[in-house]
Amino acid sequence: MKQDEASTANLRKQKCEMADSAIAMAVPSNGEPLERLKVRRSDLRTFRTTFEELLLKGCDHKALMTALCMANTMWVRPLPTARRVKASVKRMRELAEEIAELEKTQFHILQQRQVVKETGLGPEDVDDLSLAFPQLALPNWLQKGAQMYEDWLKMARQKVPPRPELLRRVRRVCPVIYVKWATRQPFCERVAKLLDLGGVTPTPIDAQQLSRETLAFEADYPFAAGCIRTNLALVHQREWTYQTTGGRLLTATDLLRQL
Repeated sequence: MKQDEASTANLRKQKCEMADSAIAMAVPSNGEPLERLKVRRSDLRTFRTTFEELLLKGCDHKALMTALCMANTMWVRPLPTARRVKASVKRMRELAEEIAELEKTQFHILQQRQVVKETGLGPEDVDDLSLAFPQLALPNWLQKGAQMYEDWLKMARQKVPPRPELLRRVRRVCPVIYVKWATRQPFCERVAKLLDLGGVTPTPIDAQQLSRETLAFEADYPFAAGCIRTNLALVHQREWTYQTTGGRLLTATDLLRQL
């Protein structure tokens, strides 16, 4: 592999790892309420028909509705701007220098000794007291943190951080990941219809596009995809239950009763 190709591959790997972590952190646990779907009255019957078609393929009604509500809820926190990170680096380094200057007088030596005494540890018990008591070495840790932030800024200049639209893709692929697990087939056309009728996607998405996005998502973000799959499998197996912001989880039957 040529140097340029190796560099491009490494940047892509870093971008995927960063996005994978950010998306996984946004996957709701069963303690977080989900946003209900907003199905127009005129679309209720079509929604239920499509929903029930997937039930016949092997989906569980609670897990499928949870997957759709999860898609309607998930919001990946945007990564900070380079300007904001740069400002934080400046403040961290300034604070580290200020603390180091203060501590030259050892003005809080009694407090330091008390912290160590309360744990029963001594110099013979640890190789580096600053590792056991990071509060005793704040300037060093702040400088280390600032260095990590600066490394991120270098990556930002190389366009490593993922674009926001890549992070938002999880809303569309989330139900497909569950349907694929439950039925061994993605049934993207039906899922796309439910996403549209449920108000999850602002504009209808093509089934082929949804299929491509799901395959790419599972390949690029395996940790996030695994979190989604595991959580919804637990609902499918009746080990987990999610609630919506309005109380219990809305079912397809509930939607039809609104007619």
